[in-house]
Amino acid sequence: MTNQQPKRRSGNTPADYVEVLSGPEDGKVFELRGDLATIGREADNDICVPLELSISRHHARLVKDDDHYRLEVLNDARNGGRAGAQSLDPGQTAILQRPGVFELGNVSFLLGGGAGWQG
Repeated sequence: MTNQQPKRRSGNTPADYVEVLSGPEDGKVFELRGDLATIGREADNDICVPLELSISRHHARLVKDDDHYRLEVLNDARNGGRAGAQSLDPGQTAILQRPGVFELGNVSFLLGGGAGWQG
């Protein structure tokens, strides 16, 4: 896993979004709609990264709680994740900062958006 700093996107970005920062899907942006987003390789995920083999078919989910998101690494995930300095094993959860970087498998993601944030 890499240790990258958040970067700001230019142009028009959704209010809440996840951007892939590394791997074969680098630069891809996913708008977060609703209170739940799933992440994995399978096409039925809201955030689908099919080319990254270090991510399980159904690896994690983002749950919106009021003004923040919670990252939940699913029990079936082969590899865990990282939220800031906190390492996450399958079945563990962390509160994410915005903007902020989290990692699943070997892939870094940027969680962006939120009140008062400008891209």
